[in-house]
Amino acid sequence: MAKKNKNTKDNLQKSYFSRAIIKTKKVNLYIFFIGLIFNAIFAMIANNIAISKNDGVMLVTCTVMEIIITVVLTYGIIKYYRRKIILTNEGVEYIPTFGKRKNYLYREIGFVQLDKMNDENYTIFSKEGKKIASFNNGYEGIEEAIIAFKGNGVEIKEKENGKFDNWILNTRNKIEKNREDEIKHIKRKDRLAQINKEKEMIRKLNIAMWAISIVALFLGTRIRSIVWSAELLFIWGLYIYLYPKMVVELPTKTKDGREFHYEIPYASAIIALFMLYNLPKLNYVNHSEIKFGVIYFLILFSIYMIMLKKRGIREKTSKMATVAMAMLLIIVCTTDHLNNALTFTPENHETVIALEKDTSRSTKGLRRYYADVVIDGKKENASISAAIYNSLENLPETVVKCNRKSIFGCEYYKIHR
Repeated sequence: MAKKNKNTKDNLQKSYFSRAIIKTKKVNLYIFFIGLIFNAIFAMIANNIAISKNDGVMLVTCTVMEIIITVVLTYGIIKYYRRKIILTNEGVEYIPTFGKRKNYLYREIGFVQLDKMNDENYTIFSKEGKKIASFNNGYEGIEEAIIAFKGNGVEIKEKENGKFDNWILNTRNKIEKNREDEIKHIKRKDRLAQINKEKEMIRKLNIAMWAISIVALFLGTRIRSIVWSAELLFIWGLYIYLYPKMVVELPTKTKDGREFHYEIPYASAIIALFMLYNLPKLNYVNHSEIKFGVIYFLILFSIYMIMLKKRGIREKTSKMATVAMAMLLIIVCTTDHLNNALTFTPENHETVIALEKDTSRSTKGLRRYYADVVIDGKKENASISAAIYNSLENLPETVVKCNRKSIFGCEYYKIHR
């Protein structure tokens, strides 16, 4: 009787299936369009800088990069609208991004191979072992497709992995188990309606921070650094406040993972990190920035640990290490700008001699500039601005050393004309 009921259930499942479409998730389409907009904005800025500096190498380099990015993003948009795998009761129709569509009957399909090591990549093979098409967890319609394949007698096989692959899989499984524990904790504290309200709030904040990041490009260096540093610390505070609901990568394996988590505004954070890292650096006295960095880290990490203790979350060591690395990245990129912004003591000037100048070997347009200056009888390599670098034409020359001290006790100096 039980066997009859099982067969009846399988037949009902098969009869209810009519059509499944595997295609790129719509969120990718939004990312591609937003990417094109930002690429156009940064292209205008970079090209204008190159033209104003009469720098042909920079102009050509930026133009080539912009064309490559535009082609890649445009391909992604075409792929969203064009590439599909359509499953019906009769068989499978594959529509590639470019080329002719192909049709296969289920009896012509040998099996579907699942590679858990590669973003849960599914590859459809013919009876002859020829690859027909592939898709992964970046696509929608996978669950319906699996039902269709199984209902029509197509086997789903897992790819055999080596010892190293199995170790990685075990690590991933531990991460998933940790996420399941997080979801249980979230469900005890928050309702889904509240989660959805927070998701909408994060979406609006992300748009606002993108706009602020772009506007900051047209402001003075000091104001820019304050804006981007404030953005980073705000995002960090938001992450701690909403922990563990806010994540860097949205879990996609389960419905609960998608519903009870939301992504950190990482696009704004990446822009701020990139811009801050490429601003002129301060020149510290007696390595006072190291002491500041240690205290800075201890404060951020203590806040994180207190939050875990207060909310009763037993976090995995691996995730705590990842969070600590994110803290270090924030500290490296914001230390100079916090000290510069929070300096209120009068400036102390002295005249020094600049002997030589040099630039770092970074991408054209994102260079760092240096000068060898004599301070107290010793030669020191000091970071300088692009304007100062360009003005030093007849070396050796006298320049002004501006001594400052922030409210954190960090002593540093800048080089002026």
